[in-house]
Amino acid sequence: MPRAADPPGARDRHERTTVDARTVSCVLTHDAGFDIPLLHLALTLPVGCVGVMGSRRIHDERMHYLDEAGLTESPPT
Repeated sequence: MPRAADPPGARDRHERTTVDARTVSCVLTHDAGFDIPLLHLALTLPVGCVGVMGSRRIHDERMHYLDEAGLTESPPT
């Protein structure tokens, strides 16, 4: 089960970094405790691309958690 809070320092690093449509966010931890909060943060930022890697099982789990958080629909362009 993913943690509810952001991984330590994630939000602080974001606040010290310029993020815009040229920014790419890539999550490679394969740990739902980090992946889900980081993806939740990345999907709410104005980044140009969000990428993740993992097995089909991990992908299905991520999609389940993101769906529960209301983040599976693509934002309007």
